Amino acid sequence: MIVMVSYGLWLSPDRFILFGLVLAIIVANPLNFIKDWSPFLLLLLSYEYLRGLVPHFNTHVHIYPLINADKLLFGGHIPTIDLQRWLYIPGRLHFYDFIFAVFYMLHFALPLIFGYVLWIRRRDKFRHFAIAILVLSYIGFATYYLYPAMPPWMAAEKGIIPPVYNIFNEAAAHFFRSGSLPSVYWLFNPNPVAAMPSLHAAYPMLVFLYLLKYFGKKSWPFFIYVFGVWFSIVYLGHHYVIDVVAGALYAAIVFYGIEYFFAWREKKRKVTKKIEQPA
Repeated sequence: MIVMVSYGLWLSPDRFILFGLVLAIIVANPLNFIKDWSPFLLLLLSYEYLRGLVPHFNTHVHIYPLINADKLLFGGHIPTIDLQRWLYIPGRLHFYDFIFAVFYMLHFALPLIFGYVLWIRRRDKFRHFAIAILVLSYIGFATYYLYPAMPPWMAAEKGIIPPVYNIFNEAAAHFFRSGSLPSVYWLFNPNPVAAMPSLHAAYPMLVFLYLLKYFGKKSWPFFIYVFGVWFSIVYLGHHYVIDVVAGALYAAIVFYGIEYFFAWREKKRKVTKKIEQPA
């Protein structure tokens, strides 16, 4: 992550293939890496491509339900507006603005890094996490298709809510530079109306749940990062709080659903094996 930020590299799935393969040559089996990761990364890239098509198929964008939900939760206030009023000075970035921008940038990088660590340490469990990330991503895509939702920054641009500053772009300009490692990721069109649910909130929550499952109570400090991401995406104007709540719920539902499926399948396998054994 330090290298990514220092050299202005966004760790997209295609770049991860290169870095992961090089690292696998050093610390693991590169053939196993290709076998285990290629289907996962290809499906993840396909999701990234598909999400950019949503605005072309469903142009009915939802605006006010998200705004009203946040106002209901916070006594008539919109947290993004209040947070920027309290913490941001136009034209002047503070150290925490850079921290929040980095949290936002790690959206894709952190699940990939965690998946890699899991693959190295507990390869048998990597498949659970990989499937969960894919299911979460495609359920998110389905929701974006059925319920396109406008984020705060866009609502502000259209004059629906008070102005929202693009703090992330200001901070990111200090990180990214021309001439960095090419990526096909930049050829994909982003989906600007993908506020609900927030996968920026869902991904770290899913990682946290798997950390708890595989590494126990010592994983709790990671929740500081999870909360940091949730705070960042609201402060930066990319999501409402209700989007964060929905993203966390999506992550929990997918986690328990996937783990229930694997437990059910393992139980069924043992029963079948027992029946097939000769008396």
